[in-house]
Amino acid sequence: MPDNMIVRDRAEGRAEGTFSTAVPLSFKAFRIVRGERVQAGVTNVSLDELTPGEVVVRSAYAGLNYKDALATTDHGNVIRHFPRVGGSDVTGVVVASSDSRFRPGDAVMAYAGGLGVDEDGGFSEYVRLRAERVMPVPSGLNLLEAAALGVAGFTAALAIHLLQENGLKPEPAASWSTAQPAAWEAWQWLCSAGSGIASRQCPARRITMTCYGASVPQK
Repeated sequence: MPDNMIVRDRAEGRAEGTFSTAVPLSFKAFRIVRGERVQAGVTNVSLDELTPGEVVVRSAYAGLNYKDALATTDHGNVIRHFPRVGGSDVTGVVVASSDSRFRPGDAVMAYAGGLGVDEDGGFSEYVRLRAERVMPVPSGLNLLEAAALGVAGFTAALAIHLLQENGLKPEPAASWSTAQPAAWEAWQWLCSAGSGIASRQCPARRITMTCYGASVPQK
């Protein structure tokens, strides 16, 4: 295998640049450890120190989520086994895979599902992932855009998909207080489909919400 490969968009076959397939003996990762207290910081790790997986990804971007911050605190109690590399989502490029669904050069993403909590996560220069949690970056998105959507966007998309499967039509029908990122993203997408209503319980964001096309219920 050559040391340099072309980054591929799997849906369009578009070359996005080149990268090295060689994984260094050690690389930087944000690791969380527990002694008398939970401590976290950037350190050097090797690939063999990461949790097992069929797909090795050179990370490009990783979002910072609430659970990622919670995992670094003494009272968080979200990590069961230490040490753990944090980061509940990541996008990047496959450098090695023993699973036939992925090959070097594929642009991929992984969101939530225990990433950064039960398994080593995205805050690392290289990430080793179980193949079943890896997804190709959709056509029309680059690695940065996929990372910007992150866990919140993925959760929002799943919620909208379930609403649509249960008969949601493109008409004003959904209301969110939009206090959480996932709800905020879901609400924006519903507005674009004509199904957003600005909640009276969220006056601070009502103007922003109506700019996206939401209707505002009258008292």
